[in-house]
Amino acid sequence: MRRNYVLLILVVVLSCCVQGQSQQLSLIIPDSTVSPNDTISVPIRTKDFDEIVSMQFSLSWNSAILEYVSFEDGDIAGMAVGDFQASLGELRLSWFDVEGEGQTLPDGSAITYLKFVGKGAIGTSTPLTFTNTPLPIQIFRTGTVTGEFVELKLQPGNGVITIVEPSAISVKETVSPLTCSGENDGKISIEVTGVQNFVIKWTGPNFTSDQATISGLAPGEYKLEISSPGGSVLYESTNTLEPSEGITITNIAAEDAACTTGLGRATVVFSGGTPPYQYDVGHGPGTESN
Repeated sequence: MRRNYVLLILVVVLSCCVQGQSQQLSLIIPDSTVSPNDTISVPIRTKDFDEIVSMQFSLSWNSAILEYVSFEDGDIAGMAVGDFQASLGELRLSWFDVEGEGQTLPDGSAITYLKFVGKGAIGTSTPLTFTNTPLPIQIFRTGTVTGEFVELKLQPGNGVITIVEPSAISVKETVSPLTCSGENDGKISIEVTGVQNFVIKWTGPNFTSDQATISGLAPGEYKLEISSPGGSVLYESTNTLEPSEGITITNIAAEDAACTTGLGRATVVFSGGTPPYQYDVGHGPGTESN
């Protein structure tokens, strides 16, 4: 998603301090890590975002280490990002309140999220820095009189993005076979450890899913692919669910009831099916050992 860059020109008619309000706005980029070819979403968080009516600033970084991809709205709508110099490691960001009344956000809110792909060698890093060029820093708050605005200073919290080794992934797979002939009740579940951000992709007979547990499965081959948000494949496997073989009875033997106990005995020899087995002779189901 891309929005046109909007340049704001405001006439400052009030520059005095407003009692009880900070005369600066803090914008903070947290330090983060990303693996080569993986995608990272970097928030720009705020402090003292009180009755802000407009802001604009630039960001710079080493484009040999990070490649800009896109942005997403944070806790305010309408952020504009000029990315026509992103290949050089520069972004221009601007926002204004279309009502002109100013907006207030809790401390720690994110005004936007910037997506980058790691491109540098492992161990390299780059600052993500607020700059006054090419777009000058300008921040305005509403004044005490309608139509008046107070210019604020930016308190920048620059972040550092470091390229790191990909995390080792561990996957535990649990397969539950089909229980009866003709049923589609197979199930496969996975537990993933070692990585925090990943994408699951299952494919099978007329089947796709992105969930950790898949159920109601028909016989067939089910392929699992786990990848990083940037598309790097971290893990692959294939599980085959075989159709359950129908039960075939090969012999039935009965013994008359003994005079002393009044109890008889029946023996059934069969093959196929999926244990555990149950039977029912008219008095409710029983287990195979009864």
